[in-house]
Amino acid sequence: MVSILTSTIEARDSYTFGHSLRVEKMSARIGKLVGLRPNYIEIIQLAVRLHDLGKIGIPDSILLREGPLPDRDFQIIQKHPIIAEDIIKGTKALRFLLPFIKHHHERFDGYGYPDGLSGSDIPLGARIIAVADAIDAMLSDRPYRKALTVAETLLELKTHSGNHFDPQIVSQIENLHAIIKGLNFYSMDSSTVYIRGHDTVRHSIDTTHFKARKEDK
Repeated sequence: MVSILTSTIEARDSYTFGHSLRVEKMSARIGKLVGLRPNYIEIIQLAVRLHDLGKIGIPDSILLREGPLPDRDFQIIQKHPIIAEDIIKGTKALRFLLPFIKHHHERFDGYGYPDGLSGSDIPLGARIIAVADAIDAMLSDRPYRKALTVAETLLELKTHSGNHFDPQIVSQIENLHAIIKGLNFYSMDSSTVYIRGHDTVRHSIDTTHFKARKEDK
């Protein structure tokens, strides 16, 4: 069932295959670093394969757009975890994956989406996926910016530990190369890693948009 749904996502957005595979592998490696049991790691990996399932409900004009998204379009993109929840909740065999799929864009400080959960209220698996997802995004070469270097990516993780990311998870990542080793990255020089493709989901570490939204409630 997971394979069928994964194929559905890939048919809509070919970039998702490489992205989900990298995030799945990185999530598993991070899970081992923090001492998770193998069966829990396997659940996280299954969730990662479906974490972007909700994108099939996003219009092509937004999903496949190359370049930064305006706020109105980003608000539509933010609905993809809810769309995924609506698709999966009717399937009893997959409901156990929902907490990780629905909440992988929550932030440790509560300024994420869709529910604004914070700290330990965010399922641990979702917190791990959020870190892996962000690593993949930061190491991505986008039409509107070059990828960060490995060193810059690690610095961003540590700088935003405690607000964007779970500090206990980030504290376990001392060597980012061990997390990304062997994945489908394209080394351009000794310090920079690029991937080919485009993911329209904004993984901005700028809290301005989220603060404004939360304060308006």
